[in-house]
Amino acid sequence: MASFDAVIPPGGEGKITLRINTRGYEGAHLWNAKVNTNDPRRNVVILDLKATVDPVITVSPRYVYLRGMEGERVVRAVTIRARTEKPLKIEVGAFTLEGKARYTLEEVEKSKKFIVRIENEEGAPSNQGQVRQEKVCERAGVKDVADECGRGPLGLFPAEGMKRMKSRSAALSRGLLQAGILLLVACVAGGAMNMVRSSPLPWVADWSPGTRFTAPSGESLLIPLQDAIALFKEGRILFLDARPAAQYEEGHIPGAWSVPWQSFDQYVERLMAELPEDRTVVTYCDGEHCALSGDLARALRELGYENIRVLHNGWTRWREAGLPVERGDGRGS
Repeated sequence: MASFDAVIPPGGEGKITLRINTRGYEGAHLWNAKVNTNDPRRNVVILDLKATVDPVITVSPRYVYLRGMEGERVVRAVTIRARTEKPLKIEVGAFTLEGKARYTLEEVEKSKKFIVRIENEEGAPSNQGQVRQEKVCERAGVKDVADECGRGPLGLFPAEGMKRMKSRSAALSRGLLQAGILLLVACVAGGAMNMVRSSPLPWVADWSPGTRFTAPSGESLLIPLQDAIALFKEGRILFLDARPAAQYEEGHIPGAWSVPWQSFDQYVERLMAELPEDRTVVTYCDGEHCALSGDLARALRELGYENIRVLHNGWTRWREAGLPVERGDGRGS
């Protein structure tokens, strides 16, 4: 929403006020406003509003998966912390995993910090890994899952890699109760947000890429363009395009997978099963202020993938360097 002085006398001053609804935003963001004037020297002015929106509560990690060996007890913890002076109260609205997982809710710091611990139940089914493996091989045209799968629509699946995927998928599927766990965290976070949402938010930002694209540990996630090009030529890199699917189809880095950040939840299970462990995974989007690639990289870090990097403003810099591009839905659709 904007308000402004409609008429400014010659030599005078006017004021434009922009009001941004920050609901649903978190982290560093950029908003624009276009101003049309009758000044022949400058009839269009673009105003940039840069700000960091601090969350009123934080949930870390945002995605939880139970992974482990057959029969292993697996426990994951989710920390929920209030970032305002208002007291935080948490009530669990629903839990749909009875018989498959259980949880405990601990108030670590009164009205400020809570920990939800989620643990797998004994006897949870563990046969989905074989089913997923057979489906992957079927897509690659292989009838016997013990054979090499060759090149499928999502990349290379050598026999040894399939064995590793089978082991991980079987253990993951037994404890990978994605929908219910995310529902639990969403209910907890949603209830807490409603109680503290009205608190004012600070607006301070360091907009350098080195600061914006960092892991929670403070480690930089950035990869130089020349390093990415070298890995690309050696076949030791996998690009993940974080832009919307329509932009991916208009053009993307060859071999890149389309993983739109806005639809990340729909891609999580596939990424967990098929991200290669022998290649550097690099996320990218487009624009100096685009944060999609950083959000995607941090989410993958939270899932346990360490070899994740960000190519800042990757699509523009890749094209400006005269490097090859692809069009269409490709392998990532």
